[in-house]
Amino acid sequence: GERWWLAPLFLSTLLATAGPFIYIYVQRRGEEMIAYEQRRYQTILRDAAVGMGEIKDLNRLLKLIVYIVSRTIHVHHCAMYLYHKDSDQYVLRAKRSKRVDLTDISTLSNESIMIRALIKSDQPIALSQIRNNIFTENILERSQLQSIMEKFQMELLVPIFIDQQLIAFVDMGEKSVGGHYSADDMVVFSILSNQVALAIENAQFYEDMQSTHQQLFKAEKMATIGTMADGLSHQINNRLHSIGLIAGDLTDSIKIKRGKNILSAKTD
Repeated sequence: GERWWLAPLFLSTLLATAGPFIYIYVQRRGEEMIAYEQRRYQTILRDAAVGMGEIKDLNRLLKLIVYIVSRTIHVHHCAMYLYHKDSDQYVLRAKRSKRVDLTDISTLSNESIMIRALIKSDQPIALSQIRNNIFTENILERSQLQSIMEKFQMELLVPIFIDQQLIAFVDMGEKSVGGHYSADDMVVFSILSNQVALAIENAQFYEDMQSTHQQLFKAEKMATIGTMADGLSHQINNRLHSIGLIAGDLTDSIKIKRGKNILSAKTD
């Protein structure tokens, strides 16, 4: 009828009144879901970190760390770099990525901007911090680090220290769920890095022990072979000496026999 406009007016008034409350409810539910997801993977990472110390194989340990981080946090890529003492470089030892090519940075020297930044900060470095000018006051360093991290899609770098020496670091890409890394994430990753450091140190110690054991076994084996060879040569020398005495006696007997034959022939 003539008052048809009352229905849309009432509906629009109702929606305008309820809209903010609906928005707040949806936003709160979304934040709760994200917080629940973060608490879930943070708990998984803490539990996984406790069991890492039982793994003695270093390669298996590094691959397991990358696998757990990438699958638990749902990051686009994850990579693990380990310090190699002989070459004095940080070498890419494990990665899990389908889209990011890390060939150009498979090895990093101590003079690399990322290594210097990790040693200087002693804390996880997030790309969002660099973009917000929180990380460092040096504009050139910040610009170079931001350029590298953006090029290789690095959202977070987590350093791993042993006795104040950077022995490894983890490179994490963007999270599929939850957006940027939060302050709680930073705390969890700091705890995780301490556990990983202990696990790596334990695995390296076990490898060194295995290498030392093999060297001792080889040395003992060579010493045994040397002793056997010395005994064998002594026995051979004894046999040769006996053979020499017998040969000498035989030679003397032949000479005496010949002498008698010659003398007998002259007498005849």
